[in-house]
Amino acid sequence: MCYISPILPSTPSIRVKIILTILLSCCLLPAIAQLHLKGTLIQPGPRNIPFANIGISQKDQGTISNAEGEFSLQLPSSCLHDTITLSCPGYFIQQVPVSDMIINRTGIYILYPKEEETVSVSISMNPDLDTSGIKDPAGSSRIPATSNSSSDIFEVAQLIKMNGKEGQVNSAHLFLQLQQPDILTFRINFYQIENGMPGKRLIDKNIILTQSISNGWFDIDLSNYNILLSQDCYISYEYLPTAAGSTRPFAIDTRKNGTLSVRKSSHGRWQQKKGTPTAYVEISY
Repeated sequence: MCYISPILPSTPSIRVKIILTILLSCCLLPAIAQLHLKGTLIQPGPRNIPFANIGISQKDQGTISNAEGEFSLQLPSSCLHDTITLSCPGYFIQQVPVSDMIINRTGIYILYPKEEETVSVSISMNPDLDTSGIKDPAGSSRIPATSNSSSDIFEVAQLIKMNGKEGQVNSAHLFLQLQQPDILTFRINFYQIENGMPGKRLIDKNIILTQSISNGWFDIDLSNYNILLSQDCYISYEYLPTAAGSTRPFAIDTRKNGTLSVRKSSHGRWQQKKGTPTAYVEISY
C-alpha cells in the first residue's frame, strides 16, 4: 500500500488555516444535506387524493398533495429518523418512517376511506338562528397568510361556542384582505378543544371550496354537509395552495383584542397570536 502525504505550506499559520477549513467542511457537509421525498397518494380503486396533508407532527415540516395526488417534500437531514404523517379528512391516517419513504421505489401511498358516521341531532321545524363570531370588519389589523413553503397550508382557527345546545352549522364566513382579486381554495375543518387550542379532528369531512374573491367576505355554504355540533369547538379555515407560488399575498382581517390560533404547515404546531379573526358561523338550533 502506498501512502502519499499531502504537501502543506511550510508556514505554520497557513497550515493551521488549511487544516481548520478541511475539518469545518467535513463537519458542515452532513448539516446542509437535504432529504427529498416524492410520492403519490391514492385510495383503493385506484383514485388519486388531492389536497392531502403530508408532514412531521409538531415540527413545521410539511406540504400538501396537488390535484393529481402528487407531493414533493424537502427535509433537513436531521429528520432522517422522524415519521411522516399522511392524512386527509375522511380517510384513515397513515404514518411512515422517513427512512422507509427514501427507499420506496414506487412512491405510492394508499389511504383507506372511512365510513361516514351518522349523528342525529333534533332541530325544530322553525329553528332559532344564531351567529358565533365577529361580523364587522376591523380593516386596521390583519394576520398575513404566510406558509412555511409555497406548497404548504396556512390555517387559522375560530372558537365556536354552543352554550350547551345542539345545532347545525349552516354557513361560515371569513373576511380577507386582498390587494387584487384572486381565486382561493380553502378547506373547512372542525377540531376539539385541547388546552385552549385546536386538538383532534371533530368532524371528519373533506369540505373544500374554491372561490373567486376580491377584498371582503369569503362565504362558505355548509347547509348540505350536515355539520351537527353539541359542544364548544374550533372551526378552521385552511388555505390550500393550488399551484406553488401562484397566489398573490392576502391576509386575515382581525381585531386587536383577544387571541387566535394559527399554523403554517401540514401537521405543524398551533401557535397563539394576538387578535380575533373577523369570522363568524351561522347555526340553527
